Amino acid sequence: MSRPNRNRLLFAGFWGLCLVLGNVLPDVARLPFVLLILALAGLSFAVSRQFFAGRRHLKKKRWVDAISCFQRFEAELNASPWKRRFSWLAAGVYTTDPVALARNNIGVIHLENGKLELATAAFRSALERDPQYAVPHLNLAVVAAKRDDRGAVDAELAEAARLGLTDAKAQARVRATPKA
Repeated sequence: MSRPNRNRLLFAGFWGLCLVLGNVLPDVARLPFVLLILALAGLSFAVSRQFFAGRRHLKKKRWVDAISCFQRFEAELNASPWKRRFSWLAAGVYTTDPVALARNNIGVIHLENGKLELATAAFRSALERDPQYAVPHLNLAVVAAKRDDRGAVDAELAEAARLGLTDAKAQARVRATPKA
């Protein structure tokens, strides 16, 4: 079973368990259970606020602000082990390491701005953090496509597929990427 499928299954199982427990617990325990789940989610959101701010800036193409937020997020997590444990809302299906996710997003910003060397470095840095993270391989394939290196495109897409990123439309878009 690939990591993305396993993570999707775990996520669905967690929320399914919460739903079942919320319905079978006695009335006296139901409200505290719901409040506990909400408190944990709120704590995770508070710990990950720089990450979510970076994603908002990324969507609005405010590149400098996005990079600053992602770097502050990484610095906060590296400075505090307990924050790393509570940053689970910033994790994704393809990785449970929010720092790797932030580094990949920084690479996307550099890629959007045509800075292929910086983008490659950021994607490789994300892979150093989490070698099983498929998305940076897809992004490295985009970099290779912009450089018109079809061999590297095929290798990176194959590695992304091996790690569970098998979306045929995404792979077709990568292959159709115009060179820089």
